[in-house]
Amino acid sequence: MKQAKIATLALLACALAAGCFSQLLQGVMGSDTEIGHAARTVGKGVDAFRKIPYDEELEYGRALAAQAIHYGGCLRVPEVERYLNLVANAVGAYSDRPSINYYVMVLNKDELNALSAPAGFIFLTWRILLVLEDEAQLAGILGHEIAHVCEKHVLDTMQNVKRK
Repeated sequence: MKQAKIATLALLACALAAGCFSQLLQGVMGSDTEIGHAARTVGKGVDAFRKIPYDEELEYGRALAAQAIHYGGCLRVPEVERYLNLVANAVGAYSDRPSINYYVMVLNKDELNALSAPAGFIFLTWRILLVLEDEAQLAGILGHEIAHVCEKHVLDTMQNVKRK
């Protein structure tokens, strides 16, 4: 059981490293693993064809954030979190969804990656923060993830899985 869990987490880490969170979520939701069950629990209320209101999107985002923290660990440095959230919300103010708050968390992962979840949750690995040379690069990465939030890519994936 422990080896299966480690293998599942390793697979999750590899998929996240490839930057394919939407594809990962789609595959995970269909799998018969502990992570798959958790992802389906998060997405169980997603109706395949209805527009999802923000309060429900926020629930999904919080649930996926809790799962990401549970499986990858989160580095909590208040000064860093404040700065990342400040930059994310400054970039988000010029997005298609300027009225939502963006929440940035640093995952304890030794890989270069960034990903997003519904309702403005953004995850950066500590490794990606180390390679950034300036605030413009950070803003570029955050802008890319904010675009995923604005386009509701993860919600679309969850709904597409429900349609199948």
